[in-house]
Amino acid sequence: MRHDLALIRKGHELDAVFDLSPGGIVVFNDDDCLTRINKPMNEWLLAAGIQLIEGVSRDDFWRVVRQNSCADSAGHLQRHVEPGEGAIDFGIEGRLTLKFREKIISDDHGASYSRVIYFTDITQEFTLDQSKSNFLATAAHELRTPLSVILGFAELLTTDDFPMEQRRELSGSIFKHSLHLRELLGDLLDLAKIEAEGAGHFRFEECRVSDWLIQVLTSLTTQRDGLLIYGGRELNVRVPQALTDLHANIDPSKLQRVLQNLLSNAHKYSPEGSAIDVVLEACPGEDEGKFALSVIDRGVGMSTQQLKMAFKRFWRADSNTGHIPGTGLGLAICKEIVDFHGGVIRINSRPGQGTQVSVVLSINPKQNLPVLAVKPMIEAVKT
Repeated sequence: MRHDLALIRKGHELDAVFDLSPGGIVVFNDDDCLTRINKPMNEWLLAAGIQLIEGVSRDDFWRVVRQNSCADSAGHLQRHVEPGEGAIDFGIEGRLTLKFREKIISDDHGASYSRVIYFTDITQEFTLDQSKSNFLATAAHELRTPLSVILGFAELLTTDDFPMEQRRELSGSIFKHSLHLRELLGDLLDLAKIEAEGAGHFRFEECRVSDWLIQVLTSLTTQRDGLLIYGGRELNVRVPQALTDLHANIDPSKLQRVLQNLLSNAHKYSPEGSAIDVVLEACPGEDEGKFALSVIDRGVGMSTQQLKMAFKRFWRADSNTGHIPGTGLGLAICKEIVDFHGGVIRINSRPGQGTQVSVVLSINPKQNLPVLAVKPMIEAVKT
């Protein structure tokens, strides 16, 4: 009687483990027919469009699973499995990648009577690895282009006797591409540091935002006839009187990098002689308790499709022509920095009219400021 009770309790314990397991479990009997499947595994299969019934054979189980998987991912998956393991990637929206290991259950005489397959969700690990591989491939390509130009022109200068004027042109090209290469390497290192160190890469402190803004703009601009000038363009700064005492917890140097990148983009993508606006405003509605720092240009603007790509690494709005210098990493770096500040970046843009990029951050919770938000100057699609 006690033995039977112990078996019953052991069965209940195993049922609990089966149900509570975060991984997926599939059990086949000695006839290789499906007898049990736990909730996580059932949900994963349903997400992949697979619905199994009890009694299906193990061969049919794997046939259906592989029919719904991505064969193209097989090579990449091998880096994520150990000997005796397998992995499968389902081509569903949002992606689902599972690693699995089989265990044959045998009795004391070595006769097998059950087979258990345990699945682990490695979607995040696999996606991150894919992103890193794609990033490295793209980075290598971007680095190779200016480096090839530098090496090619340098070789010409050392092997051929060019007139002085032509030598100046070649030297100028080498210098220009060297600057681009330095900028690209700097951006890559910044991204790598942010990703590697995370929040440890930041030094947050409470700052009076208007003082910080004045300090940054003073270092980036010159004055002419009482006007602020950035890269030859007039810079209009608007800070409402009610926000001059606004405080926020920020990393001053990292947020300065954001403002520099946004001003640089505004300068590069707007026509000669056009002004750039920098506006500090309090946010209304759902964003009450936050402030927005916006950079507004009157340049080429972006289409709806371009807005969807704006934060993609190495993507540039003029990628087809390449006439405008840049690495294509500026907005990606801005987003990483703002994300670690607990904020968001919003873009309003319209082709031919200009772009407004707003960094939205939280004010010091001790403050209670009036809402004085100005209407966006660029009315268009928001990302």
